[in-house]
Amino acid sequence: PCGKKEESYTIPNSVMNIGDYSFWECSNLKSIIIPSSVTSIGDYSFFTCSSLTSIAIPSSVTDIGRSVFANCTELKSIIIPDSVINIKSDVFSRCTSLTSITIPDSITSIEEKAFEGCYNLKNIKIPNSVTNIEESAFLGCDNLIIYGYKGSYAETYANEELIQFRDINNQTLNIENFKVNDDTSPQKVETTKTSNSNIT
Repeated sequence: PCGKKEESYTIPNSVMNIGDYSFWECSNLKSIIIPSSVTSIGDYSFFTCSSLTSIAIPSSVTDIGRSVFANCTELKSIIIPDSVINIKSDVFSRCTSLTSITIPDSITSIEEKAFEGCYNLKNIKIPNSVTNIEESAFLGCDNLIIYGYKGSYAETYANEELIQFRDINNQTLNIENFKVNDDTSPQKVETTKTSNSNIT
């Protein structure tokens, strides 16, 4: 519906479902406003929207389809609302500029190739609610660190896939320890702060 040359588009608030392939290859689309009437975003709906830099998904959305944002090479950050329970296959694959993503406590599974080729995604916080991650979910994310809780499924997955894992609780404790006990090493404090502040 956007046409190939439009840079922005407002979805009418009468729309409940964004259908499959709706904005397929709208390569000039930079911004889009999704109203709170929308409950689902169909497969491939923003596929190869290569100028899209960010998108706000309202909490009314309960289903985000397969490959929705695949090849959105300028997409830098996204917040998944806590109304969504699954991150489906290829949904963010080859989003090469993606550096920040928020995964809510509602998410239970991350499907195959969900973040394939997102090589600028350096860290991701995976909540305890996640009990299944497909083997190829982070294929090609060579510098990724998974932040989670000790004993969680996220830790098990990271160990199995040889992905670096950091215990969120320990990271917080380390920052506090540096603050209290290591005042003579401000560089250590700053480095740890930076590491923790990047967690999204």
